[in-house]
Amino acid sequence: MATPSKHSCDGGPGVTGWWPLAPALALALVSACAASLDDPDRFTGGGGCPQGIDVESDVLAVRCAGSICHSPGDMPAGGLDLVSANPVERVAGVQSPNCSGEVLAVPGDPDGSLIIRKLGESPPCGERMPLVGELPDDEAACIRDWIEGMSAQVAQGAE
Repeated sequence: MATPSKHSCDGGPGVTGWWPLAPALALALVSACAASLDDPDRFTGGGGCPQGIDVESDVLAVRCAGSICHSPGDMPAGGLDLVSANPVERVAGVQSPNCSGEVLAVPGDPDGSLIIRKLGESPPCGERMPLVGELPDDEAACIRDWIEGMSAQVAQGAE
């Protein structure tokens, strides 16, 4: 007959080592994670703007340009050129020429900005943007961050 080992994990009288401490270890691990994270998106992907993306050249110039869209020229769609240099000056604090009472970009307030609302399911006027396809979530997040980062001083200078 075999003699039980003193390192047995069968719960018998010879149990020694770390096993009796398992409930205390589990409690310590759980309680260490009880606080909220300051930046949970860094663990989940969060759908934020990827680092290194320049909104003006990597998103606006690529997604909003085109022969009938928001490119420079005599008649950009909605009277809005999003491609020429310094688009912030043309959108920050600027009333929409086509959507009464709407501001193209409210600095620091993406949700109050027509540009963001035009990307959603039910824009307040006109068609959803882009007209063809859908802007990927990470690129929409870049536009949100861009508007969030606009300063009030820029908006006052654009008025």
